[in-house]
Amino acid sequence: ALASLRTDHADMGGTLQRWIDTQRVQDQVTSNHLDQLQQSLDKVNGDLVFVRKNCVQSQKALSTLLEGMNRLLHGYTADMDTMSGAACLQVTRGLLREQRLSSEYGDPYVSERYVPMEALESALSTFTQQCEVGDPAPSPLFVSLADMGLGKTWSVVHYALSLCSREASLHSHTLLPFYIPLRNGLTDGLNTYFAVVEPATTAERCRCLHASGKTPVIILDGLDEIAISSGMRDALRWIEQFLQAASGSALLVLTCRSSVWANSPELGGKQGLRDYLYTPSQERGDEVCSVSLGEFSDSELVAAIQSYGLLSHPFTPLLLRMCRKPFMLRLVAADVVARGQLPDPSDLESFYPLFYSDTDRRDTVLYRMGLSKAVIQHTLGPFLELLGHPCATVTIRQIKEAHIDTKDSSWALVVSSGLLSATHIMRGASFTIATEYLPYVHRLMETEGLLQSAELNLRANFFGVDGAKTLAVALPSLTALTQLDLGWNDLGDDGAKALAVALPSLTTLTHLKLWNNSIGVDGAKALAVALPSLTTLKSLDLGWNDLGDDGAKALAVALPSLTALTQLDLGWNDLGGDGSKALAASLPSLTALTHLDLGSNNIGEEGAKALAVALPSLTALTQLHLGGNNFGDDGAKALAVALPSLTSLTYVRK
Repeated sequence: ALASLRTDHADMGGTLQRWIDTQRVQDQVTSNHLDQLQQSLDKVNGDLVFVRKNCVQSQKALSTLLEGMNRLLHGYTADMDTMSGAACLQVTRGLLREQRLSSEYGDPYVSERYVPMEALESALSTFTQQCEVGDPAPSPLFVSLADMGLGKTWSVVHYALSLCSREASLHSHTLLPFYIPLRNGLTDGLNTYFAVVEPATTAERCRCLHASGKTPVIILDGLDEIAISSGMRDALRWIEQFLQAASGSALLVLTCRSSVWANSPELGGKQGLRDYLYTPSQERGDEVCSVSLGEFSDSELVAAIQSYGLLSHPFTPLLLRMCRKPFMLRLVAADVVARGQLPDPSDLESFYPLFYSDTDRRDTVLYRMGLSKAVIQHTLGPFLELLGHPCATVTIRQIKEAHIDTKDSSWALVVSSGLLSATHIMRGASFTIATEYLPYVHRLMETEGLLQSAELNLRANFFGVDGAKTLAVALPSLTALTQLDLGWNDLGDDGAKALAVALPSLTTLTHLKLWNNSIGVDGAKALAVALPSLTTLKSLDLGWNDLGDDGAKALAVALPSLTALTQLDLGWNDLGGDGSKALAASLPSLTALTHLDLGSNNIGEEGAKALAVALPSLTALTQLHLGGNNFGDDGAKALAVALPSLTSLTYVRK
C-alpha cells in the first residue's frame, strides 16, 4: 500500500514541500498561490497518515522503512554508517519495489517466470565475490550486452533483488544494490539514491559506505534507452569518472543493446572502460563486454516453458525455435491465457495479429522487438520499401543512398531487434529479413503495397536440415519470389525433402540454386516430384551434390516438364554411365537450353554416346561443360560427330 501511495503522492509531496520552502525565501511568489500549494501538500500528508492508521500490523516495519528511505532520499548517506546491513538492505529493497522493473518495451519482472541463464549467473556470481571480503574490487565494472528481448533487464533485476535477500549468508560485509533504469535518465536515479549527481561526490559516498562494510552495487540498466543520443555519451563519461574516483569501493553493472554498444558513435569512448572491466576468462577480447546474452539453451528453454505451465502444450518445431527468445515465450504464454491454445506460426492468418498491429499494441512481436509504430513509420517502413520483397537483400550503401539515417536511434532499434539478418563483408554490411519472420513481413509489405518481385540469397549460411525445415514453412507465402539461392548450406536429403514440399507454391520462380548441399538419391527423388510444378524455371543448379546414377534417373523424369529451362548445372555429381543415359534421353525436350554443365561426372564411353545422340536437339546451346568424364576414344569420337550441329556454341570444355 505504501509503495503504491508513494508512487502517486509522496514524490509529489516531497517536491512541493522543498519548492515551497525555497521559494518563500528566494522568489516573490504570491501568498495565495503558496497557500494553494500548501493545501495540496497537506492532502498528501493526510493520505500518508491515513495509510499508517490502516496498517496497524505493519506499523513498526513501515516506520523503519520510511525513516530509512527519508534518510537516503535526502542525502544523509553518512547516517547509513550507523545502520546495520539488514536495515540498509531493507531500504534498498523498498526503493527497488517502487521502480518499474522492466525495459522500455518489456513486461515487468516476475520472479516466478525468471529462468537463470547459466553463463550470466556464473559470471555475476564471481564478479560479486570480489567485494564480499571487503577489499577494493580489482575489476569493478560488469557490462552485459544482448539484443532486444533476450532478458538483460530481467537478469539484472533478478541480480539486484537477490542481493537484497542475501544478508543471512554474509558475515561482516553487505552488498547494497541500487537499480537505476536509464530510460528515466541517469541524473534522476542518482538523485533518488544519493541526492548528488557528480561522479566524484557519488564516489565519495560510496567509499564511506564501503569503509563501514557496505559496498554499493550500482546497476545502470538500458544505456541504449536513454532518449537523447548525447545522453549516452554523457553517461559513459560519468561511468569512467566514477570508477576512477571510487577506486574499487563500489561495483557497477551496465546493460546495453549489443548493436548500439558496437555501432553507436556516441559510445566511441567506451575503450576507456577497459581497465575497469571484469571478464570471466583471463583473456580479454576486442569488445568491452563481460557477458553477451544469447537465446535460451535447450535446458533453459524447457525450464522457461515449465515456468509458464506450458509443458503439456504441443509446441511445433518452428514455435520452439521462436520461443528461444524470452520475449517471444512471454507473448506465447499470454496468448495461451487469452485464447486457450498455442499460436501456430505456420497459420499466417491466425499468427499475423500476434506479429503486428497498426494500433501500437504492446503484446505484438514487433513491439516487443522494440519496433513501435513510430519506429515502423520512420525507419522500418522506408527500409521495407527499399527492400521491395522480404527475400531481397540490400547493402548498407543502398540504405544510405535511400536517405535512411543509419546513425539514428530508430535504425539501431531495427538492426538490434532480431527482425533482420546481417551479413558482413569487406565492402560493408548487407541486410535481409530473418528467415522465421519472412511470411509475416511479406504480409506486412503486401498490406502496405511495398511488394516487388525479388530474389532470396541465403547461400553459404550452413543452416543445415533444421534451417531448411524452418525456411520451408516460410516459402509458400513468398508468392512473388523469382530467384532462390540456397547453395552451400549442408541441407542433405532431409533438408531437400523439406524444401521439396514448399517448392510447388513458388509458381513465379525462375532461378533455383541448390549447389553443394550433400543432396543424395532420396533428396533428388523428392525434388523430382516438386520440379514439374515450376513451369517458369529458367535456371537449375544442382552441381556439387551426391546425386549418383539413381538420383540422375529420378531427375530425368522431371526435366521434360521444364521447357523454359535455359541453364542446367549438374556437374560434380558422379552421375555415372546409367544416370547419364537417362538424362540424355530427357535433354531433347529442353530446346531453350543455352548452358549445360555435366562436368566431372564419370559419364564414361556409353554415357558419351548417349549424349552424342541428344545434343543435336539443343540448337540454342552456347556453353557446354563436359570435362573430367573419362569418355575414352570411342566416346570422344561420338561427341565429335554431334558437335558440328550446335552452330550457336561458343564455349566447350572437354
